[in-house]
Amino acid sequence: MVYVIDERSGINLLFRRYGELEMDEVLMSGFLTAIRHFSSEFKRDEPDTIQEIEMKTYKIVYASERNVLVAAVSDYDDSTPVIRKALSILASRFSEKYGDILKSWRGDTTIFSEFTTEIDKLLMNGRIGEGVKRPKLKAKLMASMVRMGFISEKAFKVGELCDGKRTKETIADELGLPIEEVVEAIRELEKKGLVEWL
Repeated sequence: MVYVIDERSGINLLFRRYGELEMDEVLMSGFLTAIRHFSSEFKRDEPDTIQEIEMKTYKIVYASERNVLVAAVSDYDDSTPVIRKALSILASRFSEKYGDILKSWRGDTTIFSEFTTEIDKLLMNGRIGEGVKRPKLKAKLMASMVRMGFISEKAFKVGELCDGKRTKETIADELGLPIEEVVEAIRELEKKGLVEWL
């Protein structure tokens, strides 16, 4: 589950559910904001004092940017650094796109609904932090696959680094590509049956 919250009011701007866990989104966004504000009372000079809450089987990971708070409820064994990095990017993009609107916002949350596509893409439909799996090619890629249009050139470049040792984040860093583009390329290879996850 992912919540995009107006940090000033605690109002849930956008909610995305992945998996089977169900919670009242309005109640949960109020709770997440209250915990965030409560934790900042301990160290007023450090507003981001709380970054994660751990429970027995789940955890809540936070990121914020210019009064936009993004929180994700994920499985306990999902990679927190990977999730936090994605949430930070998400908060930044949401803030860039809607920051001016939020200054005079009147409560209509439907204006944010188009951003769900961005959330799904960036968070891999809720799979962004699952374990820390590494993609591995099932077969050697050939340049002719690109020439024949079987795979894109980007998928070819990404696929060459899918050795079962590198994570998608490592591949993104090595190629100098945004993580979303690497994820998209790996998905393309997955659909063709060329990649497996270790």
